Amino acid sequence: MSQTTHPDPASSRHDAPVSAGLTIGFAISACLWTLGYLLHFPGLSTPPIVVGLLLLVVQAVGSALAGMWGPSRAKLRLGLTTGLTMGLVNLLVLGSLLFESSGETTQARPAAGVIVLGWLAYSLVLGVVGVWIGGAVSPGGGGRDQSAPAWRARFGVLAALTMLPLLFVGGVVTTSDSGMAVPDWPNTFGSNMFLFPLSKMTGGVYFEHTHRLFGVLEGLTVLTLMALTIRGGGALAKKLAVIAFVLIAIQGGLGGIRVTESSRVLALFHGVAAQGIFALLAVLAAVLSPGWNDGHAATPAPRVRKLVRLCWVTLGIVLVQIALGGMIRHFSGATLSMHSALTHAGWALVVAAHVFMLGSRIGAMPEAPRRLKRIALTNMSLVGVQLLLGMIALGIAMMHQNRAEAPPVRLFVAATHQTVGAILFGGVALSLAWAKRSLIDAGGSDA
Repeated sequence: MSQTTHPDPASSRHDAPVSAGLTIGFAISACLWTLGYLLHFPGLSTPPIVVGLLLLVVQAVGSALAGMWGPSRAKLRLGLTTGLTMGLVNLLVLGSLLFESSGETTQARPAAGVIVLGWLAYSLVLGVVGVWIGGAVSPGGGGRDQSAPAWRARFGVLAALTMLPLLFVGGVVTTSDSGMAVPDWPNTFGSNMFLFPLSKMTGGVYFEHTHRLFGVLEGLTVLTLMALTIRGGGALAKKLAVIAFVLIAIQGGLGGIRVTESSRVLALFHGVAAQGIFALLAVLAAVLSPGWNDGHAATPAPRVRKLVRLCWVTLGIVLVQIALGGMIRHFSGATLSMHSALTHAGWALVVAAHVFMLGSRIGAMPEAPRRLKRIALTNMSLVGVQLLLGMIALGIAMMHQNRAEAPPVRLFVAATHQTVGAILFGGVALSLAWAKRSLIDAGGSDA
């Protein structure tokens, strides 16, 4: 399963600043979106001036880190790419601040076009200046690998991590039962989705509308990852990147059909599929990583086929648990929801048993690489976190059975519980991938 690649050194040097700028620019944007979302979360009355200052600090620090961590050569190209990426990606949310509602109509604020051009110019200048300052503080990129493949691998990790805020926001939508708060698609109450005024984003509308925006962010991230991977990745990475983008595109369309058809069944499938896409992106990040492509042959070990089968079984068991959790959220108040809740609680013990069984088996294999053992240990820790979050979520739900009257803490805990479940699913998928990549059957000991 090795896919060692040998890129042209000159091409790699040319691509590295662009790949680094795209990675850091998208990372800064994801941080800005997530922080902005949390600062506007119900129950938090954050003054706009505080929100603005915090977002500006994140941009400035991120730009400086680009200079500290990025290639020491071609700083100008790195700064321009970082700044332009920040500017363009954040235009997707800037539109909500440039338009205001007046009765039943929505219109642009004065000089909206000038503000857009000013924003892009500001982002470019901030990117260049931040990279220059960061490079002066820590020249040489901190000793990190600055090749294009290394930055492509980091972008793969970023694409998987950016999926987590989307899963959290989607969890808030289902927990608050806000899936139909915006009844049309792809528009939002007849307005362009990217120009819907922030002043109208309240309650369930805020939850559902921001969910759509985060979906667009993830789609752009995976599209960029696919382009970078097709340009220089190995055969397996290219296949996975294309599959990931196709699934993201289908997922976006499925979310729209769920709204136009008002189907809770489609909503359930949409939610479960999102967690499967996260697992796929986690595996893709592993396939792009230097450890996967270091050219080392797999180590012979006994009972590998049994280990792989256990990985598959555990993956299926976690998937069933995810589906049961989705039934609770999407069919609230129905008999099916009650049965799902009871089964979900009991099935959690099955999940825990299999994750610990898998972790123990990996830990007992001296041939297993340290990376695989760390993943197994992380998965076992995640099970404990999940059980605790599940008990807290159940307790809050029993105290506030009416979703409309539930406090923000219920939304936060339930969405976190769902997100950690997705991380566990991705962790088991990584166990399977690394087991197949790093170990082969030694023969005679797999009965």
